[in-house]
Amino acid sequence: MKTLKLTLLTIITACLTFSCSSDDDSPTKSNAELIIGTWKWTEETEDGTNEVLDECDLLDTLTFTDTQVSYVSHFKENQNATTCSSITLNDIYSINGNSITSDVELADTNTYEIVTLNSTTLVLKFEETFNNETTVYTNTFVKQ
Repeated sequence: MKTLKLTLLTIITACLTFSCSSDDDSPTKSNAELIIGTWKWTEETEDGTNEVLDECDLLDTLTFTDTQVSYVSHFKENQNATTCSSITLNDIYSINGNSITSDVELADTNTYEIVTLNSTTLVLKFEETFNNETTVYTNTFVKQ
């Protein structure tokens, strides 16, 4: 009887040891892999205060490929406009750890901190200085 219990215990232990879930075998994706795709703008904070995005802002997207990012910005031409117009800016970018550097068409270089990046959410933080005043923006995007 003791031998039977020991044999059963050994079999159960072996089964539990080798029945790991399939996600244990898949490697963790890097930021460079996770960021590929189209992301829709959903939220912005300015110095920690939530900002209200209008209906045009909520149409804005970022689309990342291996080396390029396209930003589609939507806006109203004037106060009386009933539809949103758009402009597309294309940049070359690189990722180093939790930092994205992009070279804007206008010859500017911008750096963004990746606060959150997973299969559904991208949160970017960046600083903008104007007239010696620095503002910290945090933008949230959801994957499309």
